Amino acid sequence: MGGDRRRKTALLHPPGGRLARGLQTFTILTTEAQGDLARIHDRSPVILARDLRDAWMDPGTTVDEARAILGSPPPDVVAHPVSTDVGRVRVNHPGLIRPLDESSPGQSSAADPQD
Repeated sequence: MGGDRRRKTALLHPPGGRLARGLQTFTILTTEAQGDLARIHDRSPVILARDLRDAWMDPGTTVDEARAILGSPPPDVVAHPVSTDVGRVRVNHPGLIRPLDESSPGQSSAADPQD
C-alpha cells in the first residue's frame, strides 16, 4: 500500500438499506478502491447492482458476460467506522457493526454494550 494511507475498519452497506440475512456462504471478490472508499483501504469489495446478480450467479453466463458484469459501475454504498474487534475471530456480537465516533478509531467493543 503506497503513501500514508491507513487501513480503516468499516462496515459497507447500501444507503438506507439493510444487510442481507440468511446467507450460508459467500466469496468476496476485491478490486482497486475508487472514490471515497480509497480513503479507507486500497482494495474494495466488488459490489454488483441488484439487476446483475442473477446473471452473475447463472452458470450459463459466459466469461465475456462475467467480465462485462464486473466492469459495470457499482451501486452506492455508505461506510461508517466500526470497532477493530471485527477482525478478531473470538469476538462475535451485534455491537460490532455499531458506528463508532470517527475521532476514536480502533475503539474496542470486547463486550456487546446491549448485554
